[in-house]
Formats: sequence, structure tokens, C-alpha cells
Amino acid sequence: MAGTNNGVFRTNNNGGNWTKSNTGIKNVKVLSLFQNGTDLLVGAEGNGSILISPDEGQSWTQGIGLPPFSPISCFKKIGNMLFAGSNYYGIYRSANNGLNLTTANTGLDNHYVNCLAISGSYLFAGTDGGFFRSSDTGATWVALDTNLASTYILSIAVKGSSLFAASKYNGIYRSVDNGLSWATVNNGFTAQTIYTLAVLGTELYASPQSNGVLKSVDDGNNWTASTGLIQFESIRSFAISGTNLLAGSWGGNVWLTTNHAASWLKRSQGLNGDPVNTLLASGTYIFAGTMFSSAWRGLVSDIITGTDALQVSNPASLQNYPNPFRNNTTISYNLANSGPVRLYVTDKLGREIECLTDKFQSPGTYNINFNGSRLSAGIYFVNLKSNGINMSRKMLLY
Repeated sequence: MAGTNNGVFRTNNNGGNWTKSNTGIKNVKVLSLFQNGTDLLVGAEGNGSILISPDEGQSWTQGIGLPPFSPISCFKKIGNMLFAGSNYYGIYRSANNGLNLTTANTGLDNHYVNCLAISGSYLFAGTDGGFFRSSDTGATWVALDTNLASTYILSIAVKGSSLFAASKYNGIYRSVDNGLSWATVNNGFTAQTIYTLAVLGTELYASPQSNGVLKSVDDGNNWTASTGLIQFESIRSFAISGTNLLAGSWGGNVWLTTNHAASWLKRSQGLNGDPVNTLLASGTYIFAGTMFSSAWRGLVSDIITGTDALQVSNPASLQNYPNPFRNNTTISYNLANSGPVRLYVTDKLGREIECLTDKFQSPGTYNINFNGSRLSAGIYFVNLKSNGINMSRKMLLY
């Protein structure tokens, strides 16, 4: 599954093909996905902030007990107690699988919750202003961030006895004592915002603000950057399907690696280019939640031979970051061959707004700033033409 800013998408061939899975979901920004026994849960930003599906995303009902438009960013479960983290109202608990919810914020000083994690008997919460731990199933919380240079925690990963926290601006922290003390583990990359983390076997993966995917095979002591087209994508979500890793991007793609990030396949056929906020692999399906197109799903079976298996040997690539953007965005493109290059921006009707490049260029990676401050908010397209290749990328100016 993949969560976006307007719903959920599902696939059953590891992203080879996606179909909408939005019955009962209208105009919601999907922030999180969670498998709760036989139920699938969607955390959304909109009216009906927790949505429950008993039939693998074919239909949805609404949870009870949340204020209107309460954005739900994450879920976790201990025993029969379900936890939901909100980006505004703190943490909710439910003993009946999300149908009814009550707040659980005693000691939680910051109510902008980005992530939850479980290690042993502890429940952990990462917020916009601190790292918190509960030892009594969320009844009370204690702050554990005295030596964190950045207390803006976006993601938590548990690997063995180690905790990893992805921070805004300051990279990755590691704790080996259940959060009592922390140390930075940024060797191999410049300290920056890390959006999300994932553990696959003995490997740890991270998505940096500078785009692409970082990988560590030694508990975060050292990091290397994955190569290929994914290095131009801003990754916002990971999902594990067996021994395979999927990555959802802000550029509207889902990527798959079957060989520990040595290479990547693009698995986006059927998706409509909206930013992918969250992914979930569940049973025979993968689900996707996006920014503007609600819920999508598809089957997991065709991992290797998906119909949209774009290898990293593509002769050109085109991305922009940030996307959506306000005023300025950096357009990045990679050329495998020399030749004449034309890079230009059009509106949604195809009318040219600005030509950014029109000249002969050698193989390599190029970055160009596009300033849209004079334009009205809306959808635009950056277009690349070179050596018979025609590529286009949707951009959202807000």
C-alpha cells in the first residue's frame, strides 16, 4: 500500500500496477497505513482521520472520538491496545481496534507526534519537540532527549537492542539504552534532515533531504548512498515485502530493490504522479497513500517482472525538489549521452512558461533553479527533450 495526500493506492505485483482503493474515502490526505489484524487502517488529514477497512481496502468506515481534521501520522499496537499519533492532538488509544479513541497524553509535552515505535515493554514517540517513552502502555510519558541537538524527530527504527531516531536538520541518532542517551551516527553523509528509516534484516536504510537512499550494514556506524535514478528522488516512505524494499517518493513514484539497494526498479504504473506519503505491504497487496489521489492498491506477486520495471540504466532522468514548492524548486536531470538538450516549463494546458536550457550538453548531472514566484499557484510541468527522449514531471506550486 502507498499513502498519499488524497488517498490510498494498492498493488499486488510489488507496484507493477496500481488501482484506486477509495470507496468511502473522499478528499483526504493519507499520512499513514497500518495492518491491524484483519483490518487495514488509514491515518488521514481530513474529516474522518482514522479510516478502517475490513476487506483489504475495498471499502472504509470512520473511527470515532477524534476532533474534526485531526491528522493521524502513525500507528502502533501493544496487545489489544492500538495507538494513533496525531500531528496536533498528541496520542490516542483504542481498545476496540480504532472504533473508539481516547487521548493518552499525560507527560507528553509536545502534541505534534510524527512517529511511534515499540521495543520490548517500551512505547516510544517522536514529536516536533522531543523524544518520549512510556513504560505503562501509554498511560504516562517521560521525555528522553536531554542530549539530542535536534529534538524534532521524524522517524524511529528499532534494530535489535538499538534505537535509531531520524531528526530534522541533524541527521540520525542512536541509543543503546532505550533512549536514555543518544549519539549521532552520520558518518558518510552531511548532517541534514532524514525523513524516514527502515530495517531490512541486518541493514538499515534512511532517506535524506538531499534525495536518494542511504544504507548502513554496521548499525549506523557508516553510511553509503544508493546509486541509480533513485538518487534524484526525495524518498518519504519505505515498506518491506519479504526480502525486498520499496520506497515511495515525493516525485510520485514507487521504487523497488530486490538486491539490497544495488539497483532499483520503478513500480509506478497506474499511479498519477502525486507525492507518495506512505507505503504498506500487507498479505497479497501493497498499498499506497498519496497527496491528492487518496487510496491505491495492487498485488504483490510480480516482483521481478512488473510491467513498469524501469531499470536505472535509463538514458535520462528528470526530478525536482522540493515538490510541491513555494517560489523556488531545483530541477535535476541526468544525461547518459551527449546531445542537444531543451529543458522548459509549461502550464497544465501545455503553454510554455519559460525555457531553462536550450543547448548542447555532455553526459552528467545538471541542477537548475526555477523561480515560480511570479506564477499563480497550481500545476505545472517541467519538460526535457534530448536525443529523441521526451520526459515530463508534474510540479505543484502553492
